[in-house]
Amino acid sequence: KPILFVNGSEDSVIPDSSKDTLRAVLPEGSVDALVEGSGHMFIENLADETAEITLSFLAANPAK
Repeated sequence: KPILFVNGSEDSVIPDSSKDTLRAVLPEGSVDALVEGSGHMFIENLADETAEITLSFLAANPAK
């Protein structure tokens, strides 16, 4: 099953090395999305952008 991996471009909480490790093992069809200009709490301060990414991923990957 594909995974949606969303990060803030300015996230200083999760180290880049940890993000890279996770990216290396994402299953086929996964989406690695970046919310530009956002930090670790992007879901709270950029909810519309986050929702758009999430809804797009869900539309492309309907439940089976």
